[in-house]
Amino acid sequence: MTTIVISRKHGRVAIGGDSTSHLGGSNFSRLHLRNHSKLIVRGDHHFAITGDSVWRLALAEHYDRLETTPSLENSAEIYRFLLGRHAELSETQWLSGGVDEAGDAFQSTRLTALFAGPGGIFGIFPDRTVVEFQRYFALGSGFEPALGALHATYDELDSPTELVRRGLDAAACFDPTTAGPFDICEIALEGSTMAAER
Repeated sequence: MTTIVISRKHGRVAIGGDSTSHLGGSNFSRLHLRNHSKLIVRGDHHFAITGDSVWRLALAEHYDRLETTPSLENSAEIYRFLLGRHAELSETQWLSGGVDEAGDAFQSTRLTALFAGPGGIFGIFPDRTVVEFQRYFALGSGFEPALGALHATYDELDSPTELVRRGLDAAACFDPTTAGPFDICEIALEGSTMAAER
C-alpha cells in the first residue's frame, strides 16, 4: 500500500510518494528497502506508481530500452505510449491479461499511476484511461485524506511541492500503510527540470 500525490500551480508541477512498501502481510520502510521510491524519473518525465511494485521495474526497464524518448505532452500521447507498452509487456514481461470485473470493456494493464511532465499532470488507470488534472490528485491507500488536504490548502499555498507534501502528510496521519519520508520532484511546465527534493 502507498500514497502518491500530484499538484500543478504557477507554471510548475510536483509529484511525490511515500516510502513504504507492503510485501505479503508486512510493511517495509525506507530503512529496510533500497528500492523504496514510488517515482520513476526519466528526464522531464516523472511517473509515480501505486499497486504492484513490479510496475516500477517493468516500466523503468521498458522506458530505458526505447530508441527515442516519447513526447508524452497530452492524454492522447500518453495513451498511445501505454497501448504500445501493454502489447510489448504482455509478450516480454508476461503481463497478466484478462478482464478484472464482469463487464470491463478492455483488458486491464493493472497499472495505476500519476504522471507529471512539461505538458501537465495526469492520472493513468488500469484500462489505460488517461485523465489530465487541472490542479491536483492523489491515488493509493491514503488518497482520501490526501485529497482533503490538497483541497483545503490549494488556495493558500503557492508551491506545488508544498501542496504534495501536505497531501502526503495527511495520508501518513490517517492511513496506517503510508509513511514518510517522502520523495518529491518538481518541474516547470515549460520543461526545465529542477533537482529532485529528497
